[in-house]
Amino acid sequence: MEQARLNLPVASRRYGLAIHDWSDLVYATHGSKKDRKKIGTELGYKLATTLLVSDLNGYPIAPISLGLWANDGWHTTLDDQVRDLSPLALVSETMLFLNRQKLPLPLVHIIDREGDSIFHYRQWDAAGDLFLVRADGVQRVVWQGRTQLLCEVATQVALHAGQAVEISANVIGQLFVGETSIVIDRPAFPRAREGKRQWVQGEPLNLRLVVCQLRLPDGKIEAEWYLLSNVSAQTGAEQLAEWYYWRWRIESYFKLLKSHGFRVDQWQQETAEAIAKRLLVAAMACVVVWQLQRATEPETIALRDLLVRLSGRQVRRGQATAPAILAGLWVFLSAIELLEHYDLNDLKQMAGLAVPGYS
Repeated sequence: MEQARLNLPVASRRYGLAIHDWSDLVYATHGSKKDRKKIGTELGYKLATTLLVSDLNGYPIAPISLGLWANDGWHTTLDDQVRDLSPLALVSETMLFLNRQKLPLPLVHIIDREGDSIFHYRQWDAAGDLFLVRADGVQRVVWQGRTQLLCEVATQVALHAGQAVEISANVIGQLFVGETSIVIDRPAFPRAREGKRQWVQGEPLNLRLVVCQLRLPDGKIEAEWYLLSNVSAQTGAEQLAEWYYWRWRIESYFKLLKSHGFRVDQWQQETAEAIAKRLLVAAMACVVVWQLQRATEPETIALRDLLVRLSGRQVRRGQATAPAILAGLWVFLSAIELLEHYDLNDLKQMAGLAVPGYS
């Protein structure tokens, strides 16, 4: 949180983008973890994260909320309580917590299709929280005085070419964006934790609908999104579309925790609380890596180049990926510790024993 307070006004212009997402941590064979819960067809935990990124370029700043869902509930950074909540109810609690932190810029909360809930739209809007959520096209909304499916409304919205975006290493796509206003006036039907689901009445809610298509150079539609938001019209539809596109940054963070870095799915800690504590250490390491990745000072650039070289990872010329910096940092710190315990000449002598002919 301290890193967020320091870096947010430097890295962003008007808003901090708070990306909420979940990732399964599967420990199918770890029988010593007695508090695992059923995650799909496997046993493990569900990791909830709120990642703060820049509204200028989508660069990650810091995780500002973490939670681990075990059999006894959510273990979170909000407080010391273990909470028995649905994932979206935890998002609401996280928004409340972040409001109390008095960050230097307001937040826009970005959520994928898991956040498409009329009940929570009304709750968040009433609390003054700004959101940008990918919606399902089959819900009914009021548009131009008629009730229609959201996907039907989307087909009638004119799209225009927006900014170019990098889809992969050698493929550049383009966003096509259009906008209109819709009203949600039907009751909510929230999922009940226990018992039957009930209809919940609410006031009509006016929202912006941003229709986005990500097109390949040959004109093929790679992806299409229906985005609902209560962010003011001062922020254009193209900007909202780009903000949602940056949601993939949290997927890169999860990869850094898993296969591309910390191998969290192999950790041997035996409780959710112990894993959660180790996750905090890993999260701070990610913050350090991101700061090195976007640094512009000559001496820090030299350090970054050294770390990439030490990592042994193959990266595109002139680029430094977070996994490469992280791997190199581990080698670098290990080397520093080694030099604190051994003389350089002794190390060279040992190298000669290991590799005959070494000089």
